[in-house]
Amino acid sequence: MAENSSEGSLYPAGVAAVSKENLPGYHRGVAATVLIVDDEKNIQVTLARALSLEGYRTEAAGNGQEALEKLAALPVDLVLLDVKLPDLDGLSVCEIFTRHPATLHIPIIMISAVGTDVTRYSAQVAGAR
Repeated sequence: MAENSSEGSLYPAGVAAVSKENLPGYHRGVAATVLIVDDEKNIQVTLARALSLEGYRTEAAGNGQEALEKLAALPVDLVLLDVKLPDLDGLSVCEIFTRHPATLHIPIIMISAVGTDVTRYSAQVAGAR
């Protein structure tokens, strides 16, 4: 992963790189668990395959309500959260995640096929990293 401070970084200024070593599950001696929240099954499957090849465990949710339920029931180390979901939009889900003391520490990466500066800013305001 590219360093945040280097020119040509994959990450915007002020955004820390997320790696296995940064996730709580890594230090528990188990594979870190990534919750993939996307209403498109093909995206869930593609991300899950790629992450499992890197040694991550994955769980998937197809909407915001399901994501909230899985987050309450499972130990999750990282959330990949789509902006557009059929019930609660991803920004609302992100706000709920980051305002609850039990989930405040979990990094959230927003994903979207329609990325704009406004969406990026809204995601950061909602608590995405």
